[in-house]
Amino acid sequence: MPVTSAWYDKSRRMILCELIDPWTAQESAVNMATIADLMDEVDYKVPLVIDMTNGTLPFGTLRELPQIGSMRHTNHPNNGGTIIIGAQGFTARVADIFSRVFSRIDFVDTMDDALAVAARKYPVT
Repeated sequence: MPVTSAWYDKSRRMILCELIDPWTAQESAVNMATIADLMDEVDYKVPLVIDMTNGTLPFGTLRELPQIGSMRHTNHPNNGGTIIIGAQGFTARVADIFSRVFSRIDFVDTMDDALAVAARKYPVT
């Protein structure tokens, strides 16, 4: 499946979502339910890292932003924010709109940058 989400590692401190073209909005919706289910497994905030290095947004994503903004994973009490790796062009613009209207997104270039943001925002105590 071109859209997958899982715990980044055994510590269960970060969820990694990988998007590999081509993928559809329907596949993404199924994956968003998986993300919420993962967040249900813990009792603390976890960041969601979305790797867009090998993916772009499918046609129609812009009009779907209100739906995405109201989905369970977006408003989950354990949602520790979103970090997007490698968003460029139209994808970056749409993600920026989402960040301004619905939920803050941190944009980074590499996985190392994403790990640094996650560690700074959610240090393991």
